[in-house]
Amino acid sequence: MSLALAANGFAASPLALSCLGCHQPSVNAPEMPALNALSYRRLTQALRSARDAPRPGSIMARFASKLSDAEIDRLAAELTSIRP
Repeated sequence: MSLALAANGFAASPLALSCLGCHQPSVNAPEMPALNALSYRRLTQALRSARDAPRPGSIMARFASKLSDAEIDRLAAELTSIRP
């Protein structure tokens, strides 16, 4: 978890923390966008796409392949609640 989140008293789930480990605002590469800039709808679409039609070589399939629709919805809601 970033220091900014910890300083604000935000407690993230282990799954959200694993997402935030790579998808930090400081990285913000096209293939690894910062999650704080994405909408709930965009996050759910990206996670379902990674699960249902993964791109070759993408690490996201390993994470998303184990998630149900309900888990994707909860994760996206949690991640979109994290705003600077």
